[in-house]
Amino acid sequence: MAGAPADLTFCRYLLTHLADPGAGMRTWAEQLAPGGRLLVEEVEDIRTDVEPFRRYLDHVRDLLAANGQRPDVGASLHSLAPPPGVVRVSSKVATLQPLGADVVAMFRPNLATWRRDPAVVGRVDAADLDDLDAALAAQADRRAGSITWRLRQMRWERVA
Repeated sequence: MAGAPADLTFCRYLLTHLADPGAGMRTWAEQLAPGGRLLVEEVEDIRTDVEPFRRYLDHVRDLLAANGQRPDVGASLHSLAPPPGVVRVSSKVATLQPLGADVVAMFRPNLATWRRDPAVVGRVDAADLDDLDAALAAQADRRAGSITWRLRQMRWERVA
């Protein structure tokens, strides 16, 4: 039913794109039914020895920072006060180690979008994007290299 309180709200990789992640969580928490749960999963950090992906991440950090956003917002979520009316049930970090080739396949298409985005065009040199694209493409068939994602996974529950 439209407008009914939610039993479950799930957010993954969204808070990193909000200037005020706490406000987003408060809004979602207000919409929970008694006993309802708010689940959040956000990047705490990404570590890699794959040089082209490290360069890609540097661009992501710069672009998000220009808008008051953070790619590692998960690192600050644990210290946020719970939204009113909810209690934090759990907060943990999960570690993932995807293959470098899979990561490249997932993020390389973003470069094409960046080339058309006015907010990026003025911040990132086209020649640098060309070089980064070629370097990522060269990684596409490689299994070498280490990429470790640490994800903050949290659960809150509306007090009944």
